[in-house]
Amino acid sequence: MSVGEVPARPAAVRRWALEPPALSAELILRLQKYRDMARVPRAIREAAEAVAAEASRITRPEAVL
Repeated sequence: MSVGEVPARPAAVRRWALEPPALSAELILRLQKYRDMARVPRAIREAAEAVAAEASRITRPEAVL
């Protein structure tokens, strides 16, 4: 090791668990170009609600530094 060099240290890994995203059925429907939520067929709205709930359940975001 030469003068001025700092010996390498193992880096500490830090992790943060973040809250799952709150995805709404309305957002999903708007992304699918539904403008008037009152005119969305019931089956489509129910499917969007199921997808929103599933997406929030299966995602576990984590930040690592």
